[in-house]
Parts: sequence; C-alpha cells; structure tokens
Amino acid sequence: TSSWSGLTCATPVCSSGCANGGACVAPNTCSCPSGWSGPTCSAAVCTTPCSNGGSCTGPNTCTCVSGWTGPTCTDFTCSQICLVGDCTGPNQCTCCCGWSGFSCNICNGRVRGCAIP
Repeated sequence: TSSWSGLTCATPVCSSGCANGGACVAPNTCSCPSGWSGPTCSAAVCTTPCSNGGSCTGPNTCTCVSGWTGPTCTDFTCSQICLVGDCTGPNQCTCCCGWSGFSCNICNGRVRGCAIP
C-alpha cells in the first residue's frame, strides 16, 4: 500500500485510521484531539490517574472497580447496605457493638431485642 493518496499524491494515508476525531497528518501518523493519544488516537487520557484499579476509559473519565467510586476512583463505597453499622472501606462494614456479618445483620446476643432499625 502507498503512504500517500489523491490525484497529486499529497494526502497522507493512515492504514489503521485515526479514531475519536484524530486526523491523519503524515503517513501512519495521527494528530489526536485533546483527551486522546496513541498511534490511532484510541487511548484515553486522564490528567489525574485513576486509582485503586480503575481504568481510564474516556477523556478524564475513570471506570472504577467494585468498592470504589468518584472521578478518579478514590472514594470507597459499599455494594451492600450496612444495616447496623457504617461503610468504612470498599465493600466493608464496621458493625455496631453486638452486631456482625457482611452487612451487620447478625445479632451476637449482646443487644436486647436485636431489632434491625
């Protein structure tokens, strides 16, 4: 294949194309718009890196793994509801005295009545 095309052979050819609004500016050389990089402009750029296993999936857009949320995956969250306690880490409940279990739903017998609020 040729690196140039057009009637006067003045148009560069990028054999893999340029994604996300990138422009072919020289043979197999893309000029990428802000937020994209790589040989074909297909790699998203996050100016602040994604944390805790998150992935940069769009310009300044992180996709977080379970247990994490926020713009750069630095805020923890619980997928379960902490019934008698607080979410204190990614998918981790800290139960009130006398309660246990993944979602603080098991009474250990130290709380009179063991009624879940």
